Formats: sequence, structure tokens, C-alpha cells
Amino acid sequence: DRVHAVGGVTRFEGRRPDSTGHGFTGAGRMRVTVLGGAGGEELPDGYFDAVAAACPGAEFRILDRAHGWVEDPWPDLCAADVVVCAAGQNSVADVAAAGRRAIVLPLPRPYGEQDATARVLSDAGLALVPMMAGAEPPEPDCWPGLLDRAPAADWSAWGTDGAADRAADVIGEVARG
Repeated sequence: DRVHAVGGVTRFEGRRPDSTGHGFTGAGRMRVTVLGGAGGEELPDGYFDAVAAACPGAEFRILDRAHGWVEDPWPDLCAADVVVCAAGQNSVADVAAAGRRAIVLPLPRPYGEQDATARVLSDAGLALVPMMAGAEPPEPDCWPGLLDRAPAADWSAWGTDGAADRAADVIGEVARG
């Protein structure tokens, strides 16, 4: 067999949900964590600032190059009502481990892997996918509705529990020949 489904490998496997130490300040507003990536092409500069301005009923924590990274985004993921991320393996696995509602914006990659992941997420009802890679992102004034439509999903199907061990087992089998 050349392909083995091992699940989503996340550094947060086994961590309990923990929202202490998150960076949200307001009470009574929808909390949105934007989990920026470091894998290449991103959305236009200032895009999520414009989105946040168009969503007065939500408080945004934007974790990216422009706004600054945090050493441990787990509390911000767990405290969020909705997480916005790209469709990279790590980002999706981290959201799955936190069990949060998600809006996934796939970014262009050489082999189309983020589009493929986004289609699977959308088809399974795990995330709202309002665009595919290379398309113009949704206009900022569309985001209040997008946030409301992000599905509450059972992420257990993504298989983050035990995924690293399953991957190690497969790698070991291949190495042994």
C-alpha cells in the first residue's frame, strides 16, 4: 500500500482544552482566532484588519507575521468561537484538536493540496470553505454572515488522537522494508 490514512498530526495531541491566557479582552462578543501560516503565499496585507473592522460583533485575535506570532496558540484556539485558517495539514489538525468551528481559506500550493483538503473538509461538513486557492477572498462585509455559518462539527473523524503514533508506525514499516 502506498497511501496510509493516519489522521491529522498536531503538536497539540493530548492537550486538554485550555483558554486561560488567551488574548481576547471583550466579553459577550464572538471570538475569532485567525491562525496565519508560514508556508508561502498568504492573503493580501491588511485583509483581516478590514475583516475585523467589518465585524463589530466579533473580537479578532490575528496570529500572523504582521500582527505577531505567539509561542503557544493553543489558548487562543480553545477560546475562539471560530478559527480562520488556511487548509494546510498542521493548521487543520490544530483546529481539529481544539474542536473549534472553522472557516478554511485554502492558499495556492504547487500540487493543489490545500484545495484538496478544503474540498474534503467542506464535503464532510467540518468547515466552511468560502473560496478556493487563487480566488479573490470574500469581501470583508461578507464576514459577519460567514462567521455565523461556520459549522459546529465533530472533528473526531479527522483522527488527531493517535495520529503521530500511526504515522511513526507506517514510517517504521517502510524503513524495515
